[in-house]
Amino acid sequence: MQEVKQQNIFSIFWYIVAFFNVGFLFMLESALPEVNRDLFAFGRYALIAFLFLIAFKKKTLSLWIFSAMILGVEVGIDFPEFSKEMERFGKIFLRLVKSLVAPLIFATLVVGIAGHSNLKQVGRIGLKSILYFEIVTTLALVIGLFTRN
Repeated sequence: MQEVKQQNIFSIFWYIVAFFNVGFLFMLESALPEVNRDLFAFGRYALIAFLFLIAFKKKTLSLWIFSAMILGVEVGIDFPEFSKEMERFGKIFLRLVKSLVAPLIFATLVVGIAGHSNLKQVGRIGLKSILYFEIVTTLALVIGLFTRN
């Protein structure tokens, strides 16, 4: 058991090191315009391949999502015309997520309220939830207005 835990920590450590090296190569490439960009691109692709190798070995969703995000940034920077063509799929994905989130939250709330035996406690939690929602929404609107103007 201890060996498995050490192995997980070791692979997560290398994942973090590879992630920061990809970012470092981006910064170094932009700071040194006279160097060969193919060498930096090869280094970034090798590190991203290493990240996917770790994600493939671990088979955890969070590592896969993180690896895909890094690959998406890399493709968007290196191949902007391809990323513009893929924008349609991104919009479809976001619409699908938006159409699933509202019914999922509603169903979760209904099951949570129906599962409570003490209605007074449900009312208190509901009041706190509405108050929290109003405060956070107001704060988001204020931040949006200040950043827009």
